[in-house]
Amino acid sequence: MGIGEDSDNVLTSGDKSMASVTRSLQEPGTLTMVQSGIWITFNSTGTSTTLTYKAGSQTATGYTPTADGQTAGMTSIVHRIDSGSNRGAALSLTRGENTFTAEWYAGSNNNIGNMSCMMLLNYTSSKASGGDGVHARSTYFPIFANNRATGTIVQAAATVDPKILETNYWLMSVVPIIYCRGIGVTLDGRVLSTERLGSESPAGGWETLFSSLYTGVGENGSWINNGVCRFAFKRWPNDTDTSRMDIEGSRQWRIVGTSKQYGLGLWITYHSHTYTIAGTVSGYVDADGAGLTVGIHRADTGEFVGNATTTSGGAYTLTWYDNTINMYGEVYENGTHVGRSDNSTAS
Repeated sequence: MGIGEDSDNVLTSGDKSMASVTRSLQEPGTLTMVQSGIWITFNSTGTSTTLTYKAGSQTATGYTPTADGQTAGMTSIVHRIDSGSNRGAALSLTRGENTFTAEWYAGSNNNIGNMSCMMLLNYTSSKASGGDGVHARSTYFPIFANNRATGTIVQAAATVDPKILETNYWLMSVVPIIYCRGIGVTLDGRVLSTERLGSESPAGGWETLFSSLYTGVGENGSWINNGVCRFAFKRWPNDTDTSRMDIEGSRQWRIVGTSKQYGLGLWITYHSHTYTIAGTVSGYVDADGAGLTVGIHRADTGEFVGNATTTSGGAYTLTWYDNTINMYGEVYENGTHVGRSDNSTAS
């Protein structure tokens, strides 16, 4: 899962970079982290410059590139975050929402750039009643490969639409992987964008998903960037946030930059654990209590997550993707018949 990137060059400890993402883990039983890490890629220039990195509650670790720090390609580090790492476990996992944090800085301003971080998270749990297929998994979708730059823009020759086979899913992470080859300059920026479909709000145009600044030596090289762009896509198929795009939409992708060749893929992580929010409306004046709209909200944030419609007798249900956070329902029939349920989790 993506955890963070720097769009500019990395600065020193007085102006460190900090990243935080919150992700929902829904596997049953006790969650125990096993060998896990954060894959860090960056470019270094000038004299040897230490990159200091810290994940969660760990003590910070300094990494110093050798050969005077200059690289024509990328530097790649896997910083372990489980209990077997040099710095011990970065955090303990719990069912429900987990917040992952990281921070980093350089020994000298502007000597490290093109920084990106992807978390490789592995953990054990009990098996879900729905079987292996509902557990969290990551799938790689190639978008385009070996596209040569014409001017400064590379664009997929055709639309690409990743597919998730499950009807119900919770999107945990979308990580774009950008492959670059050859540059011949010491400073270069690149921007990844995707097409907004006419049916998506705001309709049309391009959505920026990732940007980064390369600082290196003016020689050809190869490197990889990864980013964080779940913010742009629907968290579940019926996400009530209308500003988000459909990850399965058929759309074009493009990269702006000056590399000689580009490739692009997406790591998509999701789970298919589902639960049921259920209740019964009473005290209605309608003949049989059917057809009333119940709005479902998170109790901790008030976020509206969907509407349920009552059947005869006032019963309603809604499929949901978490059973650790309290939810509530609200219904309005007329000015004197308004109600709110108690807080409760899905089951």
